[in-house]
Amino acid sequence: MSDRVRRVWPLALLLAALASACGGGSGPPRFRPNFFDADRAIDPTSPVTARSDSPQVCCDRNRVYAAWIDRRGPFDNRVLFTRSTNAGASFDPIPRRLDTDPLGFGGSDGLVMCCDGNRIYVAWLDTRDGLPDVRFNRSLDGGTTWLGADIRVNVNEAGTLTHAGLRMCCEGDRVHLAFVVVEDELLRVAVSFSAGTAFSGAPQVVHPPIALPAEPDICCDDGEVYVAWADFRDGFGDIYVNRSANGGSSWEPDGVRIDRGVAGVADSRRPRLCCTSRRVYAAWEDDRTGRTVWFNRSVDGARTWRSIDLRMDQAATPPAAVGGYDLCCERGEVYVAWTDTRSGAADLFVRRSTNLGLDFDPELRLDDGAPGGSASVRPQLCCDGPNVYAAWVEGSPENVRFTWSTNDGRTWNAPSLPMNTTADGVAMSAVPALCCSSVNVYVAWSDGREPPGRRIRMNASRP
Repeated sequence: MSDRVRRVWPLALLLAALASACGGGSGPPRFRPNFFDADRAIDPTSPVTARSDSPQVCCDRNRVYAAWIDRRGPFDNRVLFTRSTNAGASFDPIPRRLDTDPLGFGGSDGLVMCCDGNRIYVAWLDTRDGLPDVRFNRSLDGGTTWLGADIRVNVNEAGTLTHAGLRMCCEGDRVHLAFVVVEDELLRVAVSFSAGTAFSGAPQVVHPPIALPAEPDICCDDGEVYVAWADFRDGFGDIYVNRSANGGSSWEPDGVRIDRGVAGVADSRRPRLCCTSRRVYAAWEDDRTGRTVWFNRSVDGARTWRSIDLRMDQAATPPAAVGGYDLCCERGEVYVAWTDTRSGAADLFVRRSTNLGLDFDPELRLDDGAPGGSASVRPQLCCDGPNVYAAWVEGSPENVRFTWSTNDGRTWNAPSLPMNTTADGVAMSAVPALCCSSVNVYVAWSDGREPPGRRIRMNASRP
């Protein structure tokens, strides 16, 4: 190596380090908060008496899509949609109604949304014909046009059975809807191979009749589909996961039990899934040691799971209650967030794994103030590259808070930031929804600052 190269090499290292620190160079961009000074209502045409809730958000860089339930009366619950193509600076002036029954003929609830590029899929539970059916609408052009009439997905006679626990995942033109039929106690999965133009045959049962399932979740990636549920075949709830290796065309005869306590003894509930590259991660709440959050993982497409599940909290005494949890995964990392009451009112914690969920770093507390001083609930996580984001509801009356990490969850920003730009306690915020795409971040919630109704409001951070 020449003397000239020796002299230049340290300078090159310094310049590369500076470029990385400033968000330049060839590495992924690092998040910097650039939120709006004022949050904004995205349902401006709703009357002040309407109670809008259940926001769902999808995003792709500067494009963000939002759907919610607009409740104007006992039989006038509308499914509404809006979009922004300029990073949340403005939205469609008039939200689009996606449930196409005549007004006053039924209620809509249980809303879910999934997006892939310009494809936007929305489903909900609808009582226009009697008992709740699964209804669906979709756009293939970024929300510009939708089906002329929504689709009823379940194939029994309309309005004759109670459908519950609706969940959805999507991958390209494939759409998967999981739901429980209450009367016959069966968990079914419906699939569309045509971007929601039609659904293929009768929804498939994914477990034996003895399962007695509830509270499903579903995840799909790389042509495989995974569904989890709380299963009561042995007494109290256990967590099972089943898989389809052919995009939902067929399923295994039964799932695999992934909670490792004695079957049917502890009450395991509300599984949540995250999947990427045939790695499947699951979190759930379990009362074998207090009411705590547990974790298991598979690295072979849900064929096999770890023989030991992991309790997420590191409290000396198991917490008495859990106030919600979430997980996200990308590359080799997986993050689990939860709130628990070990110190009094619920606090928010997160743990990360950098080795595919084999083990986790110590827990970190994300909410501010004295431990147990103010209740934090309903955490939401989103991860993209080295950036990891968390949103939750805190206080009484509630505010939406937000924090982030730019180093794969190793450290987090403090203090957290308020998303509603009213004074503390004025917004009475609830049910946050979080979406991220690189360094674009969108947070929506149901907001009660203008009683008697509630509005859907959003704040956004742009590059």
